[in-house]
Amino acid sequence: MCDCEVRVKAELQKLYTGATDILGQYELLSGRSYMEYEITMPERKKPRTKMVLHSYCPHCGQKYDTDGGKKNETT
Repeated sequence: MCDCEVRVKAELQKLYTGATDILGQYELLSGRSYMEYEITMPERKKPRTKMVLHSYCPHCGQKYDTDGGKKNETT
């Protein structure tokens, strides 16, 4: 897994030295980045939001470990 989240936060901290917290869109359990989409339906008053996890890091392009760290073992 890449360390882009840490590197991007460090660069933003340099730009915004007074910042007390820098939050990105990273899912806590998997550590993968995500995007949120807003879906508006005519029969609903409020739009729905849907989180979509990235398969690859949007910063460096490295593939995320999507099997939860498990290795395929053949016995």
